[in-house]
Amino acid sequence: MGQILTLYSIGSTSDLLEEDIEELQEESGFSTEELLRMYERFKKLDTQETGRISVDALLAIPEFSMNPLVTRLAYLFEGVNFREFVQILARFRPDASDGVKLEFAFKIYDVDADGFISPLDLQAVIEMMVGSNLSEEQLAVLVDNTIKRLDTDGDGRISYEEFCDSVDAAEVRERLSMQISTL
Repeated sequence: MGQILTLYSIGSTSDLLEEDIEELQEESGFSTEELLRMYERFKKLDTQETGRISVDALLAIPEFSMNPLVTRLAYLFEGVNFREFVQILARFRPDASDGVKLEFAFKIYDVDADGFISPLDLQAVIEMMVGSNLSEEQLAVLVDNTIKRLDTDGDGRISYEEFCDSVDAAEVRERLSMQISTL
C-alpha cells in the first residue's frame, strides 16, 4: 500500500493515498517531495485544524506578505482545502501557462467576481497597491483613464478578452511566479 497522508476536506478528514498524490502531481506538475512539503506547510497554516486555511494564516506567509495585493490574494485563497491549495499554488509555478496566469491575474482584479473589471473593482485593487499615496482625485483619474484605454467595446468595464489584449503576458508570467520550494 502506498504512503497515506491526511487530507482535510469540508468538515471531515479523509486519507490521501499514493494515487491521490499521483493525481495531484498530474494536475499541478509538482513533485512528490514538493507536495509533501506543501502538505506540511498546509497543516501548519491550518491552525484551527478545520481542513481549511484562514486569511490570517495566509497573511503570515512571507512570500505573500511581499506582494501589495496580499490581502486580495488571501481572500482568493481563504477557506481552501489542501487539494485547492495545491491547485492555486500551481498557478504560481514558473512553467505554468500564460493562459492560467492571465486567468488568475484577471480574478485578482475582478473583485466582485462578475466576469468583468468594473471601475469599482479597479479602484479597490489600485487602492490596495498604492495605499494612501494617491488622492481621491488622482485615483479617480487613474481608474477612469485605465477603463477608457482598455475598454475597447465601450461598455464601461474591462472583459477578460480586453484584459488579455492589454497586458504583457511575459510580465504577468514573471509577477505570478514564485519558488514553491520556499513555502
